[in-house]
Amino acid sequence: MGGAAVEMARVLCIDTDPATAQALVTAGHEVFAGTLGYTDGQPRLAMPPHEVDLIVCDLRKAACFDSDWWGPGRNSNFQCTIVPNPPVEWRRVNDRLVPRFRIIQESQMRPRPPGSFGASEIHRAISRAGVPLLFMLNPEWLQHAGHYSPNLAGVVWRFDLTSAERVEVRDPLVTAFPEIEKDVAFVRPLLYEIAEGPHQRVGGAAEPRMTVRAVVANAVGQQFGQVIEMGNGAIWALPRIEDNAGFIVLAASRIDALRLSAAAPKPHGVAAANPPRAVDGERDVFISHASEDKDAIARPLAEALISEGLTVWFAEYELRLGDRLRERIEDGLRRSRYGAVILSDNFFAKRWPQLELDGLFALEAGATRILPIWHRLTLEDVRQYSPILSERLAVSTEGGLDVVVKSILGAVRRR
Repeated sequence: MGGAAVEMARVLCIDTDPATAQALVTAGHEVFAGTLGYTDGQPRLAMPPHEVDLIVCDLRKAACFDSDWWGPGRNSNFQCTIVPNPPVEWRRVNDRLVPRFRIIQESQMRPRPPGSFGASEIHRAISRAGVPLLFMLNPEWLQHAGHYSPNLAGVVWRFDLTSAERVEVRDPLVTAFPEIEKDVAFVRPLLYEIAEGPHQRVGGAAEPRMTVRAVVANAVGQQFGQVIEMGNGAIWALPRIEDNAGFIVLAASRIDALRLSAAAPKPHGVAAANPPRAVDGERDVFISHASEDKDAIARPLAEALISEGLTVWFAEYELRLGDRLRERIEDGLRRSRYGAVILSDNFFAKRWPQLELDGLFALEAGATRILPIWHRLTLEDVRQYSPILSERLAVSTEGGLDVVVKSILGAVRRR
Protein backbone atom coordinates (compact mmCIF):
# COMPACT_ATOMS: atom_id res chain seq x y z
CA MET A 1 0.00 0.00 0.00
CA GLY A 2 2.65 2.53 -0.98
CA GLY A 3 5.43 1.99 1.55
CA ALA A 4 6.48 0.19 4.68
CA ALA A 5 4.54 0.95 7.83
CA VAL A 6 6.19 3.07 10.50
CA GLU A 7 5.56 1.91 14.09
CA MET A 8 6.03 5.38 15.53
CA ALA A 9 6.74 8.60 13.67
CA ARG A 10 8.02 11.94 14.88
CA VAL A 11 5.41 14.40 13.59
CA LEU A 12 5.68 18.20 13.61
CA CYS A 13 2.24 19.85 13.61
CA ILE A 14 2.35 23.42 12.27
CA ASP A 15 -0.71 25.62 12.92
CA THR A 16 -2.71 22.41 13.22
CA ASP A 17 -6.11 21.79 14.77
CA PRO A 18 -5.58 20.44 18.33
CA ALA A 19 -7.92 17.50 17.68
CA THR A 20 -5.67 16.33 14.84
CA ALA A 21 -2.55 16.58 16.99
CA GLN A 22 -4.30 14.62 19.75
CA ALA A 23 -5.34 11.91 17.29
CA LEU A 24 -1.69 11.45 16.33
CA VAL A 25 -0.70 11.19 20.00
CA THR A 26 -3.46 8.64 20.64
CA ALA A 27 -2.20 6.58 17.69
CA GLY A 28 1.21 6.35 19.38
CA HIS A 29 3.19 8.95 17.42
CA GLU A 30 5.58 11.46 18.96
CA VAL A 31 4.06 14.87 18.28
CA PHE A 32 5.64 18.33 18.38
CA ALA A 33 3.48 21.43 17.97
CA GLY A 34 4.38 24.90 16.75
CA THR A 35 3.01 27.84 14.80
CA LEU A 36 4.29 30.13 12.07
CA GLY A 37 1.87 32.76 13.36
CA TYR A 38 -1.16 31.92 11.22
CA THR A 39 -3.33 31.06 14.24
CA ASP A 40 -2.53 34.02 16.51
CA GLY A 41 0.06 36.28 14.84
CA GLN A 42 2.86 35.09 17.13
CA PRO A 43 5.26 32.68 15.36
CA ARG A 44 7.04 30.22 17.63
CA LEU A 45 8.49 26.93 16.44
CA ALA A 46 11.12 25.35 18.68
CA MET A 47 11.41 21.92 17.04
CA PRO A 48 13.98 21.76 14.19
CA PRO A 49 11.83 20.69 11.21
CA HIS A 50 14.62 18.59 9.71
CA GLU A 51 14.64 16.33 12.78
CA VAL A 52 11.15 14.87 12.30
CA ASP A 53 9.69 12.24 9.97
CA LEU A 54 6.62 14.19 8.84
CA ILE A 55 5.39 17.79 8.89
CA VAL A 56 1.65 18.38 9.00
CA CYS A 57 -0.49 21.50 8.62
CA ASP A 58 -4.21 21.02 9.32
CA LEU A 59 -5.12 24.70 9.79
CA ARG A 60 -8.74 25.44 10.67
CA LYS A 61 -9.09 28.73 12.60
CA ALA A 62 -6.74 31.27 11.03
CA ALA A 63 -5.93 34.66 12.52
CA CYS A 64 -7.61 37.27 10.29
CA PHE A 65 -7.71 41.05 9.97
CA ASP A 66 -10.34 43.37 8.47
CA SER A 67 -9.04 44.64 5.12
CA ASP A 68 -11.71 47.39 5.15
CA TRP A 69 -10.21 48.86 8.33
CA TRP A 70 -7.02 50.05 6.68
CA GLY A 71 -4.91 53.18 6.97
CA PRO A 72 -3.02 55.32 9.49
CA GLY A 73 -3.69 54.10 13.01
CA ARG A 74 -5.49 51.03 11.67
CA ASN A 75 -4.33 47.90 9.88
CA SER A 76 -1.35 48.21 7.55
CA ASN A 77 1.26 46.00 5.88
CA PHE A 78 3.19 45.97 9.15
CA GLN A 79 0.57 45.57 11.86
CA CYS A 80 -3.01 44.46 12.28
CA THR A 81 -5.76 43.81 14.78
CA ILE A 82 -6.92 40.19 14.77
CA VAL A 83 -10.70 39.75 14.48
CA PRO A 84 -12.08 36.84 16.54
CA ASN A 85 -14.40 34.46 14.63
CA PRO A 86 -14.42 36.56 11.43
CA PRO A 87 -17.45 36.21 9.14
CA VAL A 88 -17.11 35.32 5.46
CA GLU A 89 -17.57 38.40 3.26
CA TRP A 90 -16.29 38.98 -0.25
CA ARG A 91 -15.01 42.03 -2.12
CA ARG A 92 -14.28 42.42 -5.83
CA VAL A 93 -10.73 43.75 -6.32
CA ASN A 94 -9.16 44.02 -9.79
CA ASP A 95 -11.88 41.70 -11.20
CA ARG A 96 -11.23 39.05 -8.53
CA LEU A 97 -13.29 38.05 -5.52
CA VAL A 98 -11.20 38.38 -2.38
CA PRO A 99 -12.27 38.06 1.25
CA ARG A 100 -12.80 41.11 3.41
CA PHE A 101 -11.41 39.30 6.46
CA ARG A 102 -8.01 37.96 5.39
CA ILE A 103 -5.41 35.69 6.93
CA ILE A 104 -2.66 37.61 8.67
CA GLN A 105 0.42 38.36 6.54
CA GLU A 106 3.98 37.53 7.58
CA SER A 107 4.90 41.22 7.71
CA GLN A 108 2.04 41.90 10.17
CA MET A 109 3.15 39.27 12.68
CA ARG A 110 5.29 39.74 15.73
CA PRO A 111 9.00 38.95 15.24
CA ARG A 112 10.04 35.34 15.70
CA PRO A 113 11.64 34.75 19.10
CA PRO A 114 15.36 33.82 19.12
CA GLY A 115 15.92 30.18 18.25
CA SER A 116 12.54 29.80 16.56
CA PHE A 117 12.32 28.21 13.10
CA GLY A 118 10.35 29.48 10.11
CA ALA A 119 9.20 28.80 6.56
CA SER A 120 12.73 28.82 5.10
CA GLU A 121 13.86 26.13 7.55
CA ILE A 122 10.82 24.01 6.70
CA HIS A 123 11.64 24.46 3.00
CA ARG A 124 15.16 23.22 3.68
CA ALA A 125 13.88 20.26 5.71
CA ILE A 126 11.76 19.18 2.74
CA SER A 127 14.18 19.85 -0.10
CA ARG A 128 17.38 18.68 1.61
CA ALA A 129 16.44 16.30 4.44
CA GLY A 130 13.54 14.78 2.49
CA VAL A 131 10.92 15.39 5.20
CA PRO A 132 7.44 15.31 3.59
CA LEU A 133 4.85 18.01 4.28
CA LEU A 134 1.14 17.18 4.34
CA PHE A 135 -0.80 20.43 3.84
CA MET A 136 -4.59 20.19 4.10
CA LEU A 137 -6.43 22.68 1.89
CA ASN A 138 -9.30 23.28 4.29
CA PRO A 139 -12.15 25.62 3.29
CA GLU A 140 -12.11 27.04 6.83
CA TRP A 141 -8.90 28.96 6.02
CA LEU A 142 -9.26 29.11 2.23
CA GLN A 143 -12.34 31.34 2.65
CA HIS A 144 -10.02 33.91 4.25
CA ALA A 145 -7.00 33.57 1.92
CA GLY A 146 -6.16 36.88 0.21
CA HIS A 147 -3.80 37.00 -2.76
CA TYR A 148 -1.92 33.86 -1.73
CA SER A 149 -1.99 30.99 0.74
CA PRO A 150 -0.04 31.04 4.01
CA ASN A 151 3.69 30.62 3.43
CA LEU A 152 4.43 27.41 5.34
CA ALA A 153 7.48 26.15 3.48
CA GLY A 154 8.67 28.88 1.13
CA VAL A 155 5.88 27.88 -1.29
CA VAL A 156 2.53 29.60 -1.94
CA TRP A 157 -0.58 29.13 -4.09
CA ARG A 158 -3.46 31.31 -5.24
CA PHE A 159 -7.00 29.89 -5.07
CA ASP A 160 -10.28 30.79 -6.75
CA LEU A 161 -13.85 30.03 -5.76
CA THR A 162 -15.58 27.26 -7.72
CA SER A 163 -17.79 24.23 -7.11
CA ALA A 164 -17.06 20.64 -8.10
CA GLU A 165 -18.60 17.28 -7.24
CA ARG A 166 -16.89 14.98 -9.74
CA VAL A 167 -13.12 14.70 -9.50
CA GLU A 168 -10.47 12.22 -10.57
CA VAL A 169 -7.79 10.98 -8.17
CA ARG A 170 -4.41 10.35 -9.78
CA ASP A 171 -0.99 8.93 -8.94
CA PRO A 172 0.96 9.11 -6.72
CA LEU A 173 -2.04 9.72 -4.44
CA VAL A 174 -3.88 6.61 -5.68
CA THR A 175 -0.86 4.36 -5.11
CA ALA A 176 -0.04 5.77 -1.68
CA PHE A 177 -3.65 5.84 -0.49
CA PRO A 178 -5.90 3.42 -2.41
CA GLU A 179 -8.58 4.14 0.22
CA ILE A 180 -9.13 7.63 -1.22
CA GLU A 181 -12.66 8.07 -2.58
CA LYS A 182 -13.56 4.60 -1.27
CA ASP A 183 -13.24 4.46 2.50
CA VAL A 184 -11.73 7.96 2.65
CA ALA A 185 -13.72 10.71 0.89
CA PHE A 186 -13.19 14.38 0.13
CA VAL A 187 -15.71 16.87 1.49
CA ARG A 188 -18.19 17.76 -1.26
CA PRO A 189 -18.54 20.08 -3.01
CA LEU A 190 -14.91 21.12 -3.52
CA LEU A 191 -15.16 24.90 -3.35
CA TYR A 192 -11.62 26.10 -4.12
CA GLU A 193 -9.45 25.35 -7.13
CA ILE A 194 -5.72 25.97 -7.40
CA ALA A 195 -5.68 28.94 -9.77
CA GLU A 196 -1.95 29.58 -9.66
CA GLY A 197 1.19 28.07 -8.19
CA PRO A 198 3.04 26.72 -6.49
CA HIS A 199 5.51 29.63 -6.39
CA GLN A 200 8.71 29.40 -4.39
CA ARG A 201 9.30 32.22 -1.93
CA VAL A 202 12.77 31.24 -0.82
CA GLY A 203 15.26 33.28 -2.82
CA GLY A 204 18.70 32.23 -4.01
CA ALA A 205 20.34 30.37 -6.88
CA ALA A 206 20.10 27.07 -4.98
CA GLU A 207 16.31 26.86 -5.19
CA PRO A 208 15.42 23.27 -6.09
CA ARG A 209 13.42 22.65 -9.23
CA MET A 210 9.84 21.66 -8.51
CA THR A 211 7.91 18.95 -10.32
CA VAL A 212 4.19 19.40 -9.88
CA ARG A 213 1.59 16.68 -10.35
CA ALA A 214 -2.14 17.31 -10.19
CA VAL A 215 -3.47 14.47 -8.04
CA VAL A 216 -7.06 15.71 -7.65
CA ALA A 217 -8.53 17.24 -10.82
CA ASN A 218 -11.66 17.25 -12.96
CA ALA A 219 -12.64 16.93 -16.62
CA VAL A 220 -12.18 20.63 -17.40
CA GLY A 221 -8.64 20.82 -16.00
CA GLN A 222 -9.33 22.37 -12.62
CA GLN A 223 -6.85 21.27 -9.96
CA PHE A 224 -7.83 20.73 -6.33
CA GLY A 225 -4.80 18.86 -5.01
CA GLN A 226 -1.14 18.57 -5.95
CA VAL A 227 1.99 16.65 -5.06
CA ILE A 228 5.10 18.76 -5.49
CA GLU A 229 8.47 17.05 -5.63
CA MET A 230 11.00 19.57 -4.36
CA GLY A 231 14.62 18.52 -4.09
CA ASN A 232 14.78 15.40 -1.92
CA GLY A 233 11.27 15.75 -0.51
CA ALA A 234 7.64 16.37 -1.39
CA ILE A 235 4.68 18.54 -0.44
CA TRP A 236 1.25 16.91 -0.48
CA ALA A 237 -1.39 19.67 -0.79
CA LEU A 238 -4.77 17.93 -0.57
CA PRO A 239 -8.43 18.98 -0.29
CA ARG A 240 -10.31 18.59 2.99
CA ILE A 241 -11.10 14.98 3.90
CA GLU A 242 -14.30 14.09 5.76
CA ASP A 243 -12.05 12.87 8.59
CA ASN A 244 -8.83 14.87 8.31
CA ALA A 245 -7.46 13.57 11.60
CA GLY A 246 -8.03 9.93 10.65
CA PHE A 247 -6.39 10.43 7.25
CA ILE A 248 -3.37 12.19 8.77
CA VAL A 249 -2.93 9.34 11.25
CA LEU A 250 -3.01 6.93 8.29
CA ALA A 251 -0.45 9.08 6.44
CA ALA A 252 1.89 9.02 9.45
CA SER A 253 2.04 5.24 9.04
CA ARG A 254 3.19 5.55 5.40
CA ILE A 255 6.18 7.86 5.57
CA ASP A 256 7.99 6.10 2.71
CA ALA A 257 5.01 6.64 0.42
CA LEU A 258 4.89 10.32 1.29
CA ARG A 259 8.60 10.64 0.55
CA LEU A 260 7.96 9.02 -2.85
CA SER A 261 11.02 6.88 -2.10
CA ALA A 262 9.18 3.78 -3.29
CA ALA A 263 8.27 5.29 -6.66
CA ALA A 264 10.56 3.92 -9.36
CA PRO A 265 10.63 5.06 -12.03
CA LYS A 266 8.82 8.31 -11.34
CA PRO A 267 6.44 9.41 -14.10
CA HIS A 268 7.32 12.50 -16.03
CA GLY A 269 5.90 15.48 -14.15
CA VAL A 270 4.94 18.98 -15.13
CA ALA A 271 7.53 21.54 -14.10
CA ALA A 272 6.21 24.33 -11.95
CA ALA A 273 5.32 27.29 -14.08
CA ASN A 274 7.80 30.16 -14.22
CA PRO A 275 6.51 33.72 -14.20
CA PRO A 276 5.02 34.75 -17.58
CA ARG A 277 7.54 35.94 -20.15
CA ALA A 278 6.92 37.89 -23.33
CA VAL A 279 7.96 36.07 -26.48
CA ASP A 280 10.45 38.73 -27.50
CA GLY A 281 11.91 39.02 -23.99
CA GLU A 282 10.21 42.34 -23.21
CA ARG A 283 8.57 42.98 -19.85
CA ASP A 284 5.74 45.23 -18.79
CA VAL A 285 7.33 46.19 -15.48
CA PHE A 286 10.86 46.21 -14.04
CA ILE A 287 10.77 46.13 -10.21
CA SER A 288 13.64 48.01 -8.59
CA HIS A 289 14.04 47.51 -4.85
CA ALA A 290 16.48 47.13 -1.99
CA SER A 291 17.05 43.55 -0.86
CA GLU A 292 15.74 44.39 2.62
CA ASP A 293 12.34 45.22 1.10
CA LYS A 294 12.04 42.02 -0.94
CA ASP A 295 9.95 39.94 1.45
CA ALA A 296 7.69 42.73 2.72
CA ILE A 297 6.72 44.36 -0.58
CA ALA A 298 8.81 43.56 -3.69
CA ARG A 299 8.02 39.85 -4.03
CA PRO A 300 4.32 40.18 -3.11
CA LEU A 301 4.06 42.99 -5.68
CA ALA A 302 5.75 40.89 -8.38
CA GLU A 303 3.44 37.94 -7.70
CA ALA A 304 0.32 40.12 -7.67
CA LEU A 305 1.24 41.76 -11.00
CA ILE A 306 1.97 38.36 -12.54
CA SER A 307 -1.40 37.08 -11.32
CA GLU A 308 -2.95 40.00 -13.24
CA GLY A 309 -1.25 38.84 -16.45
CA LEU A 310 1.66 41.29 -16.58
CA THR A 311 5.19 40.25 -17.47
CA VAL A 312 7.60 41.29 -14.74
CA TRP A 313 11.38 41.62 -14.47
CA PHE A 314 12.12 40.71 -10.85
CA ALA A 315 15.69 39.90 -9.85
CA GLU A 316 14.72 36.77 -7.88
CA TYR A 317 13.14 35.30 -11.03
CA GLU A 318 15.81 36.44 -13.48
CA LEU A 319 19.27 36.21 -11.91
CA ARG A 320 21.12 32.95 -11.48
CA LEU A 321 24.52 31.93 -10.19
CA GLY A 322 27.24 33.01 -12.63
CA ASP A 323 25.22 35.77 -14.31
CA ARG A 324 26.96 39.03 -15.13
CA LEU A 325 24.92 41.14 -12.77
CA ARG A 326 25.26 44.57 -14.38
CA GLU A 327 24.69 43.25 -17.91
CA ARG A 328 21.56 41.33 -16.89
CA ILE A 329 20.08 44.31 -15.03
CA GLU A 330 20.84 46.75 -17.85
CA ASP A 331 19.24 44.35 -20.33
CA GLY A 332 16.18 44.07 -18.08
CA LEU A 333 15.90 47.85 -17.87
CA ARG A 334 16.08 48.25 -21.65
CA ARG A 335 13.44 45.60 -22.24
CA SER A 336 10.89 46.89 -19.70
CA ARG A 337 8.15 49.40 -20.51
CA TYR A 338 7.80 50.64 -16.94
CA GLY A 339 10.03 50.75 -13.90
CA ALA A 340 8.28 50.29 -10.54
CA VAL A 341 10.75 51.78 -8.06
CA ILE A 342 10.18 50.93 -4.38
CA LEU A 343 11.55 53.99 -2.61
CA SER A 344 12.49 53.43 1.04
CA ASP A 345 15.25 54.25 3.50
CA ASN A 346 16.87 50.98 2.45
CA PHE A 347 16.66 51.94 -1.24
CA PHE A 348 18.41 55.27 -0.79
CA ALA A 349 21.11 53.64 1.37
CA LYS A 350 22.13 51.17 -1.37
CA ARG A 351 24.26 51.60 -4.48
CA TRP A 352 22.65 49.07 -6.85
CA PRO A 353 19.04 50.28 -6.57
CA GLN A 354 20.13 53.86 -7.24
CA LEU A 355 22.11 52.72 -10.29
CA GLU A 356 18.92 51.06 -11.55
CA LEU A 357 17.04 54.31 -10.97
CA ASP A 358 19.70 56.23 -12.89
CA GLY A 359 19.26 53.74 -15.73
CA LEU A 360 15.49 54.25 -15.73
CA PHE A 361 15.92 58.04 -15.84
CA ALA A 362 18.25 57.64 -18.82
CA LEU A 363 15.72 55.45 -20.62
CA GLU A 364 12.68 57.54 -19.79
CA ALA A 365 13.05 59.57 -22.96
CA GLY A 366 12.25 56.33 -24.78
CA ALA A 367 9.63 53.75 -23.85
CA THR A 368 10.38 53.17 -20.16
CA ARG A 369 8.51 55.21 -17.56
CA ILE A 370 9.15 55.43 -13.81
CA LEU A 371 6.38 54.48 -11.37
CA PRO A 372 7.47 55.55 -7.86
CA ILE A 373 6.24 53.55 -4.86
CA TRP A 374 6.77 55.05 -1.42
CA HIS A 375 7.48 52.41 1.22
CA ARG A 376 7.46 53.69 4.81
CA LEU A 377 8.31 57.19 3.57
CA THR A 378 6.45 60.49 3.70
CA LEU A 379 6.55 63.27 1.10
CA GLU A 380 9.05 65.13 3.26
CA ASP A 381 11.26 62.02 3.49
CA VAL A 382 11.33 61.64 -0.29
CA ARG A 383 11.99 65.37 -0.74
CA GLN A 384 15.04 65.07 1.53
CA TYR A 385 16.39 62.16 -0.50
CA SER A 386 15.45 63.31 -4.01
CA PRO A 387 13.61 66.58 -4.75
CA ILE A 388 13.03 65.45 -8.34
CA LEU A 389 11.29 62.23 -7.27
CA SER A 390 9.19 64.04 -4.67
CA GLU A 391 7.48 65.98 -7.48
CA ARG A 392 6.33 62.83 -9.23
CA LEU A 393 2.90 61.31 -8.73
CA ALA A 394 3.45 58.23 -6.56
CA VAL A 395 1.56 55.51 -4.71
CA SER A 396 2.28 54.53 -1.11
CA THR A 397 2.33 51.04 0.39
CA GLU A 398 0.53 52.53 3.39
CA GLY A 399 -2.70 52.04 1.44
CA GLY A 400 -2.03 48.32 1.02
CA LEU A 401 -0.81 46.08 -1.79
CA ASP A 402 -4.13 46.16 -3.65
CA VAL A 403 -3.87 49.94 -4.04
CA VAL A 404 -0.31 49.68 -5.39
CA VAL A 405 -1.28 46.93 -7.85
CA LYS A 406 -4.33 48.86 -9.06
CA SER A 407 -2.22 51.98 -9.63
CA ILE A 408 0.39 50.09 -11.68
CA LEU A 409 -2.24 48.26 -13.71
CA GLY A 410 -3.90 51.59 -14.48
CA ALA A 411 -0.61 53.02 -15.77
CA VAL A 412 0.43 49.97 -17.79
CA ARG A 413 -2.96 49.30 -19.38
CA ARG A 414 -3.67 52.94 -20.17
CA ARG A 415 -1.28 52.82 -23.14
